[in-house]
Amino acid sequence: MEHTWQQLPGLVDHRAGVRSDNRCDIHMVAALGTANAWRLPCGRRGSRRLALGTRVQTMVDAALESDAMTSGSGNAQIAVEPAPKPGPSVRWDFFFGMVFVLVLFVGVAVPVALLVWQAAAKTAAVRASNAGTFVSATASTGGFFSSALTNVQTTSGSVVVRGTFSAPQGRALAVEELNKTGLHLCPVGDLQSCLPLAGPWAWQLASTPQATKVFDFVGHGLSEYNLQRWLMAGLVFGFIAFAWLLAVEVNKRA
Repeated sequence: MEHTWQQLPGLVDHRAGVRSDNRCDIHMVAALGTANAWRLPCGRRGSRRLALGTRVQTMVDAALESDAMTSGSGNAQIAVEPAPKPGPSVRWDFFFGMVFVLVLFVGVAVPVALLVWQAAAKTAAVRASNAGTFVSATASTGGFFSSALTNVQTTSGSVVVRGTFSAPQGRALAVEELNKTGLHLCPVGDLQSCLPLAGPWAWQLASTPQATKVFDFVGHGLSEYNLQRWLMAGLVFGFIAFAWLLAVEVNKRA
C-alpha cells in the first residue's frame, strides 16, 4: 500500500525528525481514501502510534485479501459441481417423444413403404378355381356406404361380386386370388375385367404357375385393404401422440 505524506501546520515531520514553529503534524492519506487517514501528535509516542496503526492496517488488508481468495475458491468449487440429474418430468417427455417417433415409423413409414412396393410389383393370379361359364347377372343398387352387388349366374352356380359385372354367354369364368387384392371373379385370361368377391369362395383353389414368379402379398397378410387400414390407424395414433406432446409443451411454458 502506498501512502502520501503531507506536512500540516503544528505537526512534526517524523521522516526528518525536525520541529518547525509547532507545525509538526503528519497527515497520512492511504490509498483507500481520506477516510482512512491518520492524524497523530508529535513525539515518540506519536511515532509508535503511527507504526502500530500501519501494522493494524496491514493486518486488516491481509485479512480482507484472504477472505476474497476464500470466497473465490468457494465460488469455483460451486461452479464445478455436477449438474443435477433430470427429474421425472424430463424422463416422461423423453418417453413420449420416443413413442411419437415409434408411431410415425411403425404406423406411417412402414405401411407407406409397403404400399409403394405393392404398387410397383406385378399383379398376377397365384391361386384359381374353375367357376363354369357365364349365364346371366342380376345387379342390385348399393347403399350410401356400400357399393353395388351383382349376382352372377354360371353353369357351376352363382357368385356375388362387388360392382357391376357383364360378359357374353358361354364365356369361361374363374375365381382367382390375385397376389395384391385377394379373391376376384375373372373372365379366363383377362385380369382387367376382374371384380372382387363379396364373400369367401367355398371351393378349393389351386396354385397357378405365376405363384412362384411374384410376391404373394395376400398370403402374407399384406393385402392392399390391410395396408390401407394400417396406415389410417398409424395416422390416427400419430395425431394423438403429437397432440399429447403439444399439450405437455404448452403446460411447461405456462
